[in-house]
Amino acid sequence: MHQVLIFCCLLLPNLAFGQVVKVKLIHFSADSLPPNCGYSQYVATLRFRLLETEGLHKKGEEILVKFMCPERFGREVYANNRTYQLTLHSPLTEPEWAQKEFSLSDLAVESLAKEPRPFFWCGTLKRL
Repeated sequence: MHQVLIFCCLLLPNLAFGQVVKVKLIHFSADSLPPNCGYSQYVATLRFRLLETEGLHKKGEEILVKFMCPERFGREVYANNRTYQLTLHSPLTEPEWAQKEFSLSDLAVESLAKEPRPFFWCGTLKRL
């Protein structure tokens, strides 16, 4: 019973409000970013390595993070091996902006869909 309570205390806040993690962007190239959003909304899926153990995910684990209209953070902010602080939302609790009925285009989804890695939506991004 105590194990279930501890699990719920660790997991539920992260699902409801997002999880703040420190990560490093890996395997990145400028081609990873879609065109700027306008009439069409674009999503970029980028790969990161966790720099700290957070919740159920361990330091060194690779995760996939989806960014809606990634240019909103500035194209120059993305660089290989750069460190960031992200607020992540699980696919089960997508942020409100990700639930709208946009025509989303994700250029990397086909190549990354075959990878058995957890994926999240990005709420906020801060370069460290």
